Amino acid sequence: MIKAGTPVEMELRSASEDVSKLRSKVLDLQKGYIFIDYPVSIETGRPKFFLEGTEFTVSFVGHDEAVYMFDSSVAGRVKRTLPMLILKHPPADEYRRIQRRQYVRIDCSLDCAFWSDEKEFEPFTTMTLDISGGGMSCVLPAKHPLKENARSNICISLPFKNGETKYVEAHVRTVRIIPSDFQTKASFEFHEPPETLRELLIRFIFEQQQEARERGLD
Repeated sequence: MIKAGTPVEMELRSASEDVSKLRSKVLDLQKGYIFIDYPVSIETGRPKFFLEGTEFTVSFVGHDEAVYMFDSSVAGRVKRTLPMLILKHPPADEYRRIQRRQYVRIDCSLDCAFWSDEKEFEPFTTMTLDISGGGMSCVLPAKHPLKENARSNICISLPFKNGETKYVEAHVRTVRIIPSDFQTKASFEFHEPPETLRELLIRFIFEQQQEARERGLD
């Protein structure tokens, strides 16, 4: 399920710590243990160091695009090519499966741009209304050039909690256009999205849902 190279997020189970959410990557696995890069704070981007026995909840995205979580603690440190933190790793049947990410759609206003490789229309910019792992919906200009079932290119701006913004490109198919005197809307599906887009969307949606839970929203 989890393997070398898998990005992980970690949340401290002690409220007394000055940082609670971190990001790292699995570098190696041995029976009962995972070896990770030294974690960095999601808020500041700075590496953090923890004593043996420090407890975490670890989460990662599986190949089925579901989020899996398990409880762990620091078992030690080791230095190979890189310094690594060793975490206890429970059997996979003790993972907690959260939900499938590709079906989670969140409302969000993200900057995006449309253009055509064949130069069928002039590029234009707009805002998303919502987004998921499989597609999105947008507001369209009154005199937009898009047609249903036609394909175009997009670039989406994804802002993350640590302050960084990622710009990702993808091909989309226009599924439906809903004309209106007030605001024309359209829905799109991603066509053969690159792995980078999939991973960044999962991360973005996961962060947005975490933030909503912290605010007490559904």
